[in-house]
Amino acid sequence: MAPDGEEDLHEVLITHTSPIAWLIRDALGAPPARWLGLSSANAALTVIEYRPGIPPSIRMYNDMSHLRPDLRWTGFPAGPRV
Repeated sequence: MAPDGEEDLHEVLITHTSPIAWLIRDALGAPPARWLGLSSANAALTVIEYRPGIPPSIRMYNDMSHLRPDLRWTGFPAGPRV
């Protein structure tokens, strides 16, 4: 929820892939079943920005740049990575 007036609010939520997928789906206004197609890697970062008067925006999704390369994409099948 966006803060009132000039007040800034920053919240940190540490959770698993399913709640992250649900929050992304909700921020984009997608139908409920769409969250099932999103997967996040272990320790990946996601940032959703909520500002008064405009729709939420996804600033970062599934970012693993803070991890060493050998720790990225753990739990995912082998394949090309971006």
